[in-house]
Amino acid sequence: MESVAKEWDEIRLLELLKSGDSKAFESIVQGYMPGLLRQAVKLLKNRDDAEDLVQDVFVGLWENR
Repeated sequence: MESVAKEWDEIRLLELLKSGDSKAFESIVQGYMPGLLRQAVKLLKNRDDAEDLVQDVFVGLWENR
């Protein structure tokens, strides 16, 4: 049941993001940044490149909301 509630919370955050809510964006970044960065470092084998990639992902998310 908890995963359903979490899924609804994520859907609501995405709806808020689409309307330009910067707090929703901040919440998404805080929730997903650590995992995305960890995966990017594993794939790229370079922390600086991984940070740049993850930043580009979030900038793209904000710009294309």
